[in-house]
Amino acid sequence: MENVSIPFAGDSLPPEVEKYFDQNGLWLRNKVAEDQLYFCWEEGRLKLKQENLPPLEINLQSQWNHHQEIYRHSPRRNEPFYKALKNPAQFHVFDATCGLMKDSLLMLFWGAKVTACERSPYLAALILDSLRFHQELANSWNNRFEFKLIDAKDELLSPQNVDIIYLDPMFEEHSEKALPSKNMQYARSLLGHPDLKDSLNLLELARKQNCQRVLVKRTRKAAPLKENPDFSYSGKNARYDCYLPLKNLDSL
Repeated sequence: MENVSIPFAGDSLPPEVEKYFDQNGLWLRNKVAEDQLYFCWEEGRLKLKQENLPPLEINLQSQWNHHQEIYRHSPRRNEPFYKALKNPAQFHVFDATCGLMKDSLLMLFWGAKVTACERSPYLAALILDSLRFHQELANSWNNRFEFKLIDAKDELLSPQNVDIIYLDPMFEEHSEKALPSKNMQYARSLLGHPDLKDSLNLLELARKQNCQRVLVKRTRKAAPLKENPDFSYSGKNARYDCYLPLKNLDSL
């Protein structure tokens, strides 16, 4: 794969870090005036900046510590996400929309093997930097995590040896006047607003795979991405719609 360029400003990266990104398909070029989003190197971390927003970074260790704290006394088997995965420690999950790696990390915490794809080189750079910075944590997963800078639609054109395919299309606009979260504002700057046709195409490609099921995350009150999911698990804010692969339906 040819390297993808992303804008960078400020102090230069340490040579070993620049080599690391180059090996993972990213080339940091000098920022120009047209770049509204750009990276900088602060406190030994790569951070994404945009005017009028705080810098964005991914802190995997902090999120992992949070999971350890809230799940200290209970594995939360009653959570809808856990129920939809059906004992994640037994399965290999393909996260087609990795984003900021929040859900991938939770699935790893629950013991799943995860292959994650992200099409945005900007988000991929943040993920790769966090994996580099928190290498001890990443090593503790014992090769249960693989990250790919690629559009999942391209990856799903070939057979994937996985049990579950997970999709988290960005939620649609809310009617409230409050601004979306910092993370969502960055995501919309990078990826644009949700594209229903694109999400449906991804779902159809996923259902053609030889897997057990496809999970789609939605807001609790949102319409299903595709009507008539085979089953659903709802929580306070999110719902997980489950679709059987097309080969399973053909055998019914």
